[in-house]
Amino acid sequence: MCCIIHRKKDTKEIPTSNLEKIIKINSDGWGISYMKGKELVVIKSLDMGDAIKQVRELEDANTEFLFHARYTTHGDNTLANCH
Repeated sequence: MCCIIHRKKDTKEIPTSNLEKIIKINSDGWGISYMKGKELVVIKSLDMGDAIKQVRELEDANTEFLFHARYTTHGDNTLANCH
């Protein structure tokens, strides 16, 4: 099953151990979405090594975001299927 985290502004950093556990179980790609002004920004990748780095950058900027780690149940492991 996939995992989605909603991180609000002005909240604590997501513990690294939690992120590592989520990424280990849901290792078929990831996506992050957040608002930059009035623009919705969506970043997707199959490189799980970049996921924690991206989460930390958004936390450091105190940005509200959604993080999704994918566990493939349907479809191929492609960037198009990351969401």
